[in-house]
Amino acid sequence: MKNFHSALEDTFRAREAYVVGEDGVGYTGWVKRIDRKYRHFILYDAERDDGTTVDAVVVSHAQHAELLNHDITIKDISIDKLSPSRYESRKYPKEKNADYIRDVHRQDGRRSFLLVRPVEDGYEVIDGNKALWTCKQAGVDSQPCRIIEADDWQAAQRFVYDHLPTAEEVYEGHVDEGWYDDEATVMAIEKLYDDWGGRIFDLHPVEYNVDRLDISLQQGSKRVS
Repeated sequence: MKNFHSALEDTFRAREAYVVGEDGVGYTGWVKRIDRKYRHFILYDAERDDGTTVDAVVVSHAQHAELLNHDITIKDISIDKLSPSRYESRKYPKEKNADYIRDVHRQDGRRSFLLVRPVEDGYEVIDGNKALWTCKQAGVDSQPCRIIEADDWQAAQRFVYDHLPTAEEVYEGHVDEGWYDDEATVMAIEKLYDDWGGRIFDLHPVEYNVDRLDISLQQGSKRVS
């Protein structure tokens, strides 16, 4: 079982929250990380109480923190009703994941929940795309999922913050495990740009990686928001 602090970080990470620091100033933004010892929250694309927008901010010694838009339902869903995110860009060689597949087969599913949203023909996975692939390889019939209501843009935002690295995950060109590598990041951003055009540059991880990887984008058909 995870300890309280790890569970707290898992609950808040990559979700929109309102956080008030020791100076009494509150910010609304996407949670990147929590310093568990000092109660510092790192927020991206944040807005201060007075309406000022900031790219990134550390809210020190948080006195109050609450999730926004946090209605979540947990339900066991048939695997054939689950589809990966349209921005999923990683490849999973079966031979390199054989032990993982065996573990999931033995457990008859993943221990953690996939994050999904309802779509016309079932549910789209926002976070947990590798887990979905593994469940299919392992022959799992169903998987408990966290279900949220999210429109296309909200799902795209959540995907970005759950998958694309920022400076904290990149050291000397190496991306920490668990985040998209450079190839997958480029492919995901190209798909995002094709759907949303310049709107994606409002998301800090996109802007950061376009600059870091010098990505040249050519737009196809932009989705109307």
